[in-house]
Amino acid sequence: MPNNVAGFRAKYKIPQRVLADLLKIKLPTYCNKENNVRAEFTRSEMVLMTIFFKQYEPQITMDDLFFYPKVLHKEA
Repeated sequence: MPNNVAGFRAKYKIPQRVLADLLKIKLPTYCNKENNVRAEFTRSEMVLMTIFFKQYEPQITMDDLFFYPKVLHKEA
């Protein structure tokens, strides 16, 4: 299932390493999960990441990050 994590991560210039460390997983594993290559985020990982992204967008939901793919527009 596609996710929006990469889009939100890029929007706020958050390195992949930061999220891999948050989830306590290796960077290659994180990259695979973010890109849906042979792996998906677990529910507990989704909860942690949603809480993390709330510091940037307080209204963000797990659905926004993981279940409703959408195009993110960069503000000029």
